[in-house]
Amino acid sequence: MHRVAEQYCHDTTRLCDSCNRIHLQEVEDTLVTFLERGATVETDILANIKVLLPPDVTKQLDELIPPPPNSQPTEVVVEPEEMPTVIYTADAVLENQIGEQKHALV
Repeated sequence: MHRVAEQYCHDTTRLCDSCNRIHLQEVEDTLVTFLERGATVETDILANIKVLLPPDVTKQLDELIPPPPNSQPTEVVVEPEEMPTVIYTADAVLENQIGEQKHALV
């Protein structure tokens, strides 16, 4: 893919900015892939080591070595929107019913 980008960079300088973006995106994608693979390998190695160790040492390892970033689920905290308190009075119900009847007649 970057050969095409290089060709564009040689053709015009205006497209060179888009070439840089393409290269940066490729680098970012590759880096993310390597980081994810590394975190998976790290998790697997730690799991294999913990099987061989006594429980108290395993517990100490858990306290010393934080889990890889991708192993922790991302929690999105959504706070409920404050809904206004609705108080149904006899007048409000009557107005609503009249409005529905008018709408039904139209």
